[in-house]
Amino acid sequence: MKTSMARGCYWLAAVFAGALLLVGCADKSIAQKTIYVVFRLDDPSVRTSTALEQGIVGAFRKHGASVTFAVVPSVCEGDIHDPSLQRTLPLSSEKAGFLAGVCADGTVDLAMHGYSHQTVNREVMSEFAGLDYAVQAAKLAEGKRVLEGMTGISVSTFVPPWNSYDSTTLRALEALGF
Repeated sequence: MKTSMARGCYWLAAVFAGALLLVGCADKSIAQKTIYVVFRLDDPSVRTSTALEQGIVGAFRKHGASVTFAVVPSVCEGDIHDPSLQRTLPLSSEKAGFLAGVCADGTVDLAMHGYSHQTVNREVMSEFAGLDYAVQAAKLAEGKRVLEGMTGISVSTFVPPWNSYDSTTLRALEALGF
């Protein structure tokens, strides 16, 4: 476990350093422009390693940078690729406290990554696309309620699992203040 965590942190550090080099080596016309680089970690949930996430935060903090954590508020208990009915597991108080702390110091920006990150269709991976408005709005509202309630942080950014959504998702997000 420690080896894979270390590899993950080294990989992240390499990507971060590479991005800084690219920005630093840009030609003069680019150097005169403001360039924004957004780093995002998808899928933090009660099932992911807080120790690994702490390592990632440490790497960004060391360089005075920030990262967006797209958090799953209540991840499904089983396989995210299985659309059958599954129980969900909300964030633990430990994970919520960690997220609240790193958001408070500005190292992490909090985003919501679906509700349970469970697909509704075996053929096309999506948690939302194809569902009617009432179902999508209910899932999004509940995810927002859980995430904000557990962390005490207002959430206005949404990252759809598998980057999949439809126009109904957009209407529901707008209605909910995302």
